[in-house]
Amino acid sequence: MEQNNKAKLIRGIITSASVYIALFVGHIFAAANDYDLLFSLIAIAITLHTIFCGLVIILLSRTESTEEKLLANKIGYIISIPLTIGLSRAYSGMEINNTVFAWLLLVLITHYLVSKGIDFFANR
Repeated sequence: MEQNNKAKLIRGIITSASVYIALFVGHIFAAANDYDLLFSLIAIAITLHTIFCGLVIILLSRTESTEEKLLANKIGYIISIPLTIGLSRAYSGMEINNTVFAWLLLVLITHYLVSKGIDFFANR
């Protein structure tokens, strides 16, 4: 991978993590101040960011090659696994139960579909 492309990928990962952290802090602030609508909107954003972490990294890194997009999606998938477990726990009242498997399956499917979409558009 070219040095400039590597820097783009790292920038995308760091930017994605920064956005996620800001959303997380924002949801704590909204909950502490009883801003229910804001809390719900941020929770939706956190959920979408978690489910589509690879796609978020691709978009934020502004990478152009198919190989780099696939790598960004793979890294996003790896990052999203622990985030998904935490998200599942949050949605189930801070307990670990069988819904974690449904959430992990959803993340696997979305990252798989993003990879297939990258391949599809690269071969057009």
